[in-house]
Amino acid sequence: MPKRAFVGLAVGIIAFLSTTGAAQAANCSDFSSQRAAQNYYNAQAGDPDGLDADGDGWACESLPGPRALSPKRATAPPAPADPVAAGIPPPDPPPAATVLSAIVLEVVDGDTVKVELDDGARATVRLIGIDTPESVQPGTPVECQALEASENLSALVDGEAVTLTTDPTQDRQDRFGRLLAYVDRGGQDVGLAQIHAGLSWVYIYDNRPFQRLSVCQAAEDEAAAAERGAWQACDGNFHKPDGDGFAMQHGSRAESAERFVRHYHSLLNQRKYSSAWGRLSRQLRRELGAYQGWRAGFRRTLGTRVNEATVSFAAGKAVVRVAIRARNRDACSGRTVRQYFRGRWVLARRNNYWTASSLSVRKVGGGRPRLSKSECAPSGGGGGGGGGGGGGCHPSYSPCVPNNRDYDCGELNGPFTVRGPDEYRLERRQRRRGLRMIGAGCLRATRVNPRGEEVA
Repeated sequence: MPKRAFVGLAVGIIAFLSTTGAAQAANCSDFSSQRAAQNYYNAQAGDPDGLDADGDGWACESLPGPRALSPKRATAPPAPADPVAAGIPPPDPPPAATVLSAIVLEVVDGDTVKVELDDGARATVRLIGIDTPESVQPGTPVECQALEASENLSALVDGEAVTLTTDPTQDRQDRFGRLLAYVDRGGQDVGLAQIHAGLSWVYIYDNRPFQRLSVCQAAEDEAAAAERGAWQACDGNFHKPDGDGFAMQHGSRAESAERFVRHYHSLLNQRKYSSAWGRLSRQLRRELGAYQGWRAGFRRTLGTRVNEATVSFAAGKAVVRVAIRARNRDACSGRTVRQYFRGRWVLARRNNYWTASSLSVRKVGGGRPRLSKSECAPSGGGGGGGGGGGGGCHPSYSPCVPNNRDYDCGELNGPFTVRGPDEYRLERRQRRRGLRMIGAGCLRATRVNPRGEEVA
């Protein structure tokens, strides 16, 4: 065989083998990381290998990291030929967008709100073009940054007047009957704000680009580059469970239930109210009322501590009983008031995690903080012999015990007479500290030994 013919045959065989190898379908197992699979997927036209099973733009989501920073972009369809030049009659123009005015009644999660329209009708609105981590979907654990996304959307629109704008390129309603619309408040696209904060990613349904796609993609790229929100906290994995150690496989069920309750109070102490709110079931949240009102109840709380916790089980649920000490700031005097509570939690299982289905709390001791200036006694009058000044007197004690914080007997000049509920527990402290009883109240500096004999 001539040398030139042999070389040509070899080149032909190599080209054939390369073409045959390229035609083989790729599987997720062929890639070492999600990012490698995503890079391959992005380079393909469409998804010929079926790497994106749920069509959300992410390839091989079960693979380990490192993860890609963003999903595959939907490509706009090529521009059609000029219908006039081609002799084809132009199609009917697409329907115009519908613009509605509404008031936001409730924020369901980071991408869904309930509104009341101008005509009094009510609707649930799913924001077009975004998708946030799940926080209320049945059967799905709360996902990373889901509660932050809900809180951010609440801060933007809860109780506010907004404009709803439909998109002719999208359906008017989704399969759940929710209205699909952009939500704007004061000229600001709140869905775009969620993306910019790193609390949502761009969502393209059924590979149908929406009208505001380009600006949303730019905001997503900026948030990812700046590592805001879930791009930093969740490594860009918006579906990562927001696990805080409550999974039942970590230690015993009793231990995980107790951790759940203790962590709830830890979140309150850290002012992470939205995260604490998310630990409660939807039914319990309805019973507690609006989120803003529930959160306002902690505005003067300086901190809570679980002093004691016991766990039992009934009907598959965990019952956690706790003893709590709370410290509050008195609105009138600025002093710290200690209060003591007993609480009973009922925790139900959701997948492999706990959620609070019932909560009851009762006060068992301590002072009574005034939570607003309207509760303060008028200033002036009474010249004052040594009480607390300006805070008024507690009606149960004589002489005056200032009604502004919790006390120990050693801080007061007794004796005192108790005429009503012993809210400051002076009698009980007297016994516990060895102070002598002479009818009621505290008698400072007089002590008794275990045999009841008075000592100096």
